[in-house]
Formats: sequence, C-alpha cells, structure tokens
Amino acid sequence: MHRSFQSMSLGNKISGRKNFSVPRVGLEALALACALAVLTIACADTISPAQKDLPVRPLTFMAEWGTAGGGAGQLSKPQWMSTDFAGNVFIADYGSGFIHKFNFEGHPLMSFDDGVPRDPYRVAVDSGNGIYVLAEESNSVFIYSPLGEHYKQLPLPPSRPHQVAQSVSVDDAGDVFVIVSTSDAQGKSDSAAKPEIREYTGRGKFLKKLTIPDGSTSSPFVPASLVAASDGYLYVADAMSVQVAKFTLSGDFSAVWGNPQTSKSPGPAESAGRGIGVTAKFVFVAEPENRGVRVWTTDGHEKIVDDLEGRLGSGTGVYQVTTSRRGELLVLDCGAAKVLRFKINF
Repeated sequence: MHRSFQSMSLGNKISGRKNFSVPRVGLEALALACALAVLTIACADTISPAQKDLPVRPLTFMAEWGTAGGGAGQLSKPQWMSTDFAGNVFIADYGSGFIHKFNFEGHPLMSFDDGVPRDPYRVAVDSGNGIYVLAEESNSVFIYSPLGEHYKQLPLPPSRPHQVAQSVSVDDAGDVFVIVSTSDAQGKSDSAAKPEIREYTGRGKFLKKLTIPDGSTSSPFVPASLVAASDGYLYVADAMSVQVAKFTLSGDFSAVWGNPQTSKSPGPAESAGRGIGVTAKFVFVAEPENRGVRVWTTDGHEKIVDDLEGRLGSGTGVYQVTTSRRGELLVLDCGAAKVLRFKINF
C-alpha cells in the first residue's frame, strides 16, 4: 500500500505541474521512434511471395532424444512406446528390464523394474495413467499404478500351448484388448494358428474374440499391433504394416483397408516397421518400403506416404510408430535407442 501510494503521489505531482513541457528535439525523436516501431510491426506481419510459395511438409521433424545405457532414464534395447493424455512417453526396455516414463521432450520422469518381468517388450497406458506391460515369454498382462507400483497380473484365458501376448491397448472404459499368438517349443510361429484379437474386462474376464469376416481382404490379415482410440473404435495393423482393420470397442467388425499388393513375397514374417497411431482424423502405420509411414483417414482413404526425411536411414532396423495428443508423430528407432518427434501438419 505504501509503495502504491508513493507512486500515485508522484504521478499526481507530475500531472499537477502547470508549465510542464517536452523540448522540441525530444518530440521529434519520440515521433521518429514511434514511426520505426509501426514500420517494424507492419513488416513482421508481411510475408514475401517467395515465403508464401514454400511447401510445408506434411510431417516436419522437430527433435530427437534418448540416452543410451542400462540405467534409469536411459535406453538399452527399447522395444515399444506408448503415450498418455499429457503427451508423456512410456517405453518398455527389453535390455534393462525397466519401464521408463519421459516427458514429451525426453526428460526422464520415472523408471521402475520392481515386479516387472525380465523381458518387457510392450507397454500401454490407460486414461487414468495405469500402466500395462507384456513380456515376451508370458501369457499375462502385468498392470502397474501411475507411480509404477505393481497392481496385479491378468492371465489370458483361454490358453493354448506356448501362447504369448504380443500387443495390448486399453479403452476409456477399462477393457483390455490384446493380440495373442502361439509358437512351438523352439519359439517358431505356429502357422496353423493365426494370432487372435481378444477383449477382456479390466478384471481379466474374457469377453470375446474379434474376427475379420472371410473374404474381406485379398490377402491374409495377420494381426500384429492395435490401439483403442478415443473415437470409439479399435484399430489393428497387420504384421506387414500394409493393412488396417477397424472394430467397434464392443468388438464388432467395421471395416478393413490397405495395400496388400505392396508386400513382398516371400518376405519376413513381420515388417521392420511396427505399431499404429490414431489421431482424431487419421491412422498412421509404419511403411517398411521407404522406412517411413503410411497415413489413411479413419474411414480408410489414403492420405500420404512419407519417408520421414530419410531420418531412419536405409537398412532393416526395427522401428515403431505411434501418435501423441500433442499433434505429433513419434518414431522409436529401436536399434539407435532414439525417439524422433515429427509435427503433424494436416
């Protein structure tokens, strides 16, 4: 109060002077400064014709982050990432056994391995920031609190010999969707049993198996990764990242689309590019042919194919794609132990 009163008093004293004036030179300098300020603002809002014609890439590289190592906040052999509503990134690190949490810029927020299976290779996050983890040799979903405290383990019945969960996602109601596959005793895929898409309650009760009707695709659809999106649908990418199936969150088939003719035959059992991400209007999957991504609208119309500015380089190294609610495409370069951020400009 005292300082405010002094200021007010000082102002009143100045305004109360009868003969207060500014020298002419001072007025001219003030007028020139004002004119320059107006000109600067006007120029700042002016875009040259050359600038207007510059094309904007649909996906613009922003930054990359990741520190190699086996400790907390470091990446050893990262296998999968997921994001929460705030854009934080969760990574399952197969090499160190940690589940890591980073903010969107890559600053470590949390790492935990208590109660985590020794080979975590998939991770998902629900709307309340509960953390869901799959292990490469387990037929269960391991669930943790937002603070990384072990909550419970959900077995995945009905069980088949050598059954393994290979992808997981959770909808806003808490239902858990998984893809389960089987392998023989040597760990090789059982070609007689295609991976299944299953829905469970949050308590682990089996609800139903999701299926694609026969004749819906021109080539076999082998489920590999999935995401329960906020638009009320489940999106599933196939093992070669060339087809997408769409289901309601109650498990009913809706549509399937893709480019099965682009897959090479014979080829690997699974593409080097993995994962699927969904925004309000678009579906993103890896495009292994150009080490980039392919984008469709959520009703199956192709939008773009993008090589991510060639930042993944040539070769066959594994990478995974997902999206963030910050309007970004995220790419996990598993071999380089880096996360690349791209701004989505459409």
